[in-house]
Amino acid sequence: MTEYLSIDWRRASVGTDKLVGYLLNSDHKKGAAKAAFFRRFGYAEATLDLFAKALIQHAENGEIAASFETPFGVQVAVEGEFRGLAGETRRIRSIWMVVSGRPRLVSAYPLGRAG
Repeated sequence: MTEYLSIDWRRASVGTDKLVGYLLNSDHKKGAAKAAFFRRFGYAEATLDLFAKALIQHAENGEIAASFETPFGVQVAVEGEFRGLAGETRRIRSIWMVVSGRPRLVSAYPLGRAG
């Protein structure tokens, strides 16, 4: 784990292509199960801004579970509650690449019911 990591979540980036092409894409080889999960929480192409804000809020309020240096920056795994559009919550892990303090979403997925 990195010794000290400063992350400015106000500068977080959640790409539309990451949301539409991966996390909400029911046809994606690796993203289909994630799409089913996030769609059950009410997120869809019509709510991309709300979905991005919910992922950033999750990261801001979550706990850094792991971080490690890569050639591209520091990769960070954040675990914590994720809120759906109707207010329901579930624990997820989100993965972020942090360069110069600015995080960019890489992935997100639900954690086990107990975890």
